[in-house]
Amino acid sequence: MSSNLTGRRERRSLDAHARSQPAQPTSRLLTLSDLCSLLCISKSTAERMIRSEPTFPQPRKLGKSRLIRFVAEEVDAYLSSLPRAEYDDHAFDPNRGEGA
Repeated sequence: MSSNLTGRRERRSLDAHARSQPAQPTSRLLTLSDLCSLLCISKSTAERMIRSEPTFPQPRKLGKSRLIRFVAEEVDAYLSSLPRAEYDDHAFDPNRGEGA
């Protein structure tokens, strides 16, 4: 009988600990406005890219409403997949500071 009580106490303690810890989101979500600010593009450009570019991150619909969000990790992966700009004119190097 005492082992049964000990098990209940441990279970209650674990349950209380789980309730006291806030749930950690697995992914950060971005609004369309956040996405536009991050990419420095307009809303209409973002909407055009969503429709026309197959590799562009697609929004996720939350619930039955019209609420949409973008997964930040997918946006980061998209940005990482873009080719780096190469310049033939070595006098202009955007990766070097002014006057260098």
